[in-house]
Amino acid sequence: MIFSCIPLFAQHNIVAYAVGVLMIYLGLTAFHVLNHNLVYRIDATARSRINAVYMTIYFSGAALG
Repeated sequence: MIFSCIPLFAQHNIVAYAVGVLMIYLGLTAFHVLNHNLVYRIDATARSRINAVYMTIYFSGAALG
């Protein structure tokens, strides 16, 4: 995610901008999967409740951002 800023600041180059956006998307997806993996380790029997709380907090944070 940090390195995705480099192509985003390329001036007048749409390909570099698209690469930066793709890097951000892949980084956010990897971060989301990693978080799900860590959160599901809390209690395997309460996955749906944990997922509901996680996604509510995730959506709220994204909406505030």
